This record gives sequence, structure tokens and C-alpha cells, in this order.
Amino acid sequence: MSDGKYNDGFGMLNYIATHFPMVKIIVLTAIGSSIMTDKMMKIGVRAIVSKLDEVGHLISAIYAVRAGAEYFSPSVNVLKAELRDGRKHLSLTKSEIEVLRLYISGLSVSEIAERLHRTKQTISAQKLKAMHKLGIERDADLYQIIYESRYGLSDIFDL
Repeated sequence: MSDGKYNDGFGMLNYIATHFPMVKIIVLTAIGSSIMTDKMMKIGVRAIVSKLDEVGHLISAIYAVRAGAEYFSPSVNVLKAELRDGRKHLSLTKSEIEVLRLYISGLSVSEIAERLHRTKQTISAQKLKAMHKLGIERDADLYQIIYESRYGLSDIFDL
């Protein structure tokens, strides 16, 4: 979704929602982040189906949206509940944001520790805590969130 004129999925979703308000948007996604799910809903996405769920949920989403309702597959509902409960949408500290920015720029944990004059264990702990707050477990998920976000971490947290 990130190739072409809009540079990322959110740019395209914003464009569609703004220029074609009658279009009801359904998203099939591999993103498993409550923050990104929330951003999609704020844009105006009417249904979100996770690729982790059975493909039949896509058909259910189409019928629901066609009937004027919203639809969220089971995995997405779990993310929405986490967001509502506030467990995954905790504010990142300045240190956590700094570590994530350096990490996604290509620096290793050791290089970040050296640059910031902290131990590798501290940097690793800050990275893991930030990822937990984002609702992700793997580095690949972190890169996916940044890739799908127009302005990187600033876009995700409105920094």
C-alpha cells in the first residue's frame, strides 16, 4: 500500500476519506497495533479486518459496511479493548522515543548505548518497554508501523 503517489497507507486513506466521503473504507491489514488501528478509525475507516483472522471476516465486514454498520474482526476488537483499557496507549518517555528513533535509523543497541552514554541493558530495556507500550513484540512490527506511518514516530504520537 505504500508504493506510489501517496507514499504510505495512511496518506492514501486520508485522501480517499477526504475526496470521496461516500466511499466506505474497509482495511485488510497485518498491523497489530492498537495505536494504528485507532488512527485508521479516526481517518474514517468503517471496517478493519486483521490478516490473523479467518478470511470469512472480510465478507462479514463487507456486509456490515454495506448495511451502514462498522465491523472489526476479533483480533482488531482485542486491540480496541486494549486501547480503551489504556494498557497499550501509555505515553512514551522522551528517552524511549529517542531510543526508538535511533534504532529505526539503523543504529544497533550497542551503538545507541555508546552515543547516549548509557548501558546496553538500559537501552534494550527502554526499547522493549516502548515496544510494549505500542502493543508490538517484534522488531519487524516496529518497522511496519513506521513504514505505514507518514511521519514516523511523530505521526504516531502527534509529537
